[in-house]
Parts: sequence; structure tokens; C-alpha cells
Amino acid sequence: MTTEERTRTVNKTRMETQQRTREVSYTVCVPETRTRTYNVTVYDTVTEEVPETYSVCVPVTTMKEVQVQVCKQVPTTVQVPVYSAPAAVSYESAPVMESAPVYQSAPVQAAPVMEAGAGCTSCGG
Repeated sequence: MTTEERTRTVNKTRMETQQRTREVSYTVCVPETRTRTYNVTVYDTVTEEVPETYSVCVPVTTMKEVQVQVCKQVPTTVQVPVYSAPAAVSYESAPVMESAPVYQSAPVQAAPVMEAGAGCTSCGG
């Protein structure tokens, strides 16, 4: 067997570039400036001096008559025995009886202390 060369024609597909012109419709957006008016509420902080009336309890010092028990020292003469010294000791002016004041006392009651707020009529204190 021998080899020989033959030729045949086959269809082959390829892409080629072509220049063409066509018309297309399109829309162009043009920027437009519009002005609108809005109602807006704005709050500003305002400081103002306003007089205000209020009640205050103030302590008041008052005078009040109260009964107190007073104890005074009153000199009283009592006789106190004084014993003589032994015979070996001599006292030139040793009295046999001596008088001396004796003081008696009783407790003194004071008025009660006024507490804070006493005498306030608007708060009942």
C-alpha cells in the first residue's frame, strides 16, 4: 500500500469586523433647580427671671414664764462636838464647842429646752 496526498474543500467559520451606521433614539436628562418652601418650628432656650413666693419656717426665740424650784444655801448654826487632845498635848486656844455653817440644798429644775423650729406658725413646728 502506498500513500498519496489529496485535497478537499471544507467550510470554516470565522468572525470579521464590519463598520456600519445606525440611528438610535435616546433620552437626555437635563438637571433642573427647584425651590420649595417648608414650615419649620425652631425652639430657642430663653432664660428669664420670674418672682416666686414660698414659705419658710424660721426659728423664733420667745419669752415664757415658767415655775422653777430654786434652792438657796442658808447658813445654819449647829453644834459639833470637839474632843480635847490627850493631856500630853496642849492647845492654847482649843474651844470645847465650835459652830460652823451647814448648807442644805435641793435640786433646781430648769425650763425645758426649746427645740429647733419651735414657734413656727406656718409649718406647725
